[in-house]
Amino acid sequence: MNPLDVQPLDDASLVAHTARQLVPSEVESSFLIHAPLELLARSALLPLVPEEHRHAARHRIAAIAERYQRDFRPAATPAPLEFEDTGHATRTLQRGLDETNTGLVDSAVLWLAARHDVKTLRRLLLPLVIDRVGLAAHAPILFAELPRVSDRLEGFAGMLRTPMHTLAKEHGTVMTKLESDAELSAQTLEARLGATPRVPVDRFSIAPRLRGVQPLVKSLLGGVEHLPTETVRRSLLRVAAQSMLEDDPESAPYIWTHCLTLPLAVLENADVMPDAGAAHVVAATHVLAFRATSGRVTLSRDWQPSRALADRFTPGSPSRAAALRALVVRAALHHDAHLVKYTRACLDAAAHDPEHELLFFAAAERLGEWWDAHPDLAD
Repeated sequence: MNPLDVQPLDDASLVAHTARQLVPSEVESSFLIHAPLELLARSALLPLVPEEHRHAARHRIAAIAERYQRDFRPAATPAPLEFEDTGHATRTLQRGLDETNTGLVDSAVLWLAARHDVKTLRRLLLPLVIDRVGLAAHAPILFAELPRVSDRLEGFAGMLRTPMHTLAKEHGTVMTKLESDAELSAQTLEARLGATPRVPVDRFSIAPRLRGVQPLVKSLLGGVEHLPTETVRRSLLRVAAQSMLEDDPESAPYIWTHCLTLPLAVLENADVMPDAGAAHVVAATHVLAFRATSGRVTLSRDWQPSRALADRFTPGSPSRAAALRALVVRAALHHDAHLVKYTRACLDAAAHDPEHELLFFAAAERLGEWWDAHPDLAD
């Protein structure tokens, strides 16, 4: 679809049209990892965009479909397979992932998506993928975002096929069971993650970081599986947001964004995990991995907002509404998918932890300022 053609479509039709384009391709590209996540984040932000900016925000969504149509060739859809029941299809999907058989993966996903709603699919599929480092460990973001837009999104099976294809091609896992009797407080968890040992990595991507910190997981994170999910979420996300604000600014656009979006997504799926403790371990491992491989400073133990920030976001004031609007508009109109996902995630983090909402608003503003200072990286 040419972005000039979006006018006749309402929001739901525009999102659905774009989603239908994002099927597996014969061409390998990181775009195929991020496009479904970008679409879901932009769709979630769209209702918050003021009327005067909606046209531009909608064009950003249409551009996702346009790029796929321009640069990619859809892979063949496999011949449908019949499964005895949901258990049979799920086991076949597991086998396809383990054996790098994308045909089995495709067939099982299509069969399951045709018979189950989003919540059931999350319950069936999350345990199969939560510990996998393939897909840049992004699968939980997809599953966390789908419920937000599922009532406005038809035909999302294709969006599941593409990530599951990638997971089948990229093997590697992280620990989910620590078998630890250690006691861990939220304060100790935050202190450890704010001052992690340095772990060198020879590649920029996420999987080597996750693998590199595995020897540290049990000693630093032991006990995290026993904490309440809400406690884990607040601690991890505070550390992640402070990393954006206090640590190496050159890591802002791609490292500190993932440091928050990935653990948040993992924990947003804890409700459908048979063992919520496994989600805690995976989420904490993400923060550990980014802090240990890219952290340059020890985070402060008592971050405080500036007076200007506090005034800007005073509850009930016109300045708060304007400041939140500015966050949304900047992300919705910007080309970078990570800024969109991060802004959406910071709004969610603030809702989970209202006592520290200014920390997350400040982090979202900081990332936007980073992009403002690097216009040469704009599309």
